[in-house]
Amino acid sequence: MEPESVKSICLDVMDSRKSRFTVCACYRSQKFCKVTDFITSLTSATKLMYKTRKELLVLGDFNLNMSVDYANGTLLDLT
Repeated sequence: MEPESVKSICLDVMDSRKSRFTVCACYRSQKFCKVTDFITSLTSATKLMYKTRKELLVLGDFNLNMSVDYANGTLLDLT
C-alpha cells in the first residue's frame, strides 16, 4: 500500500487492547519528487489504506506547506 515514488513504510499495527490501525510514514525529496506527483501518489495510497482500515495515521517529512503548496485539500478528503 506504500505510495509509489515516495520513500515510505506502512504498517498494520495492533495495540495491547487489540485495536488495529495503519501507520504510514513518508519522506518526499525536494530534489527528486515534485509536489504534484507526491500528493497524487500519497492521496491514492491513503484512499486505499482508508478502505482497508478506517483508523489511519500518516506522518513524515513532506517538505512542503500543505496550505500554500496544495491548498485544495485533496489529501484531506477521504470520503
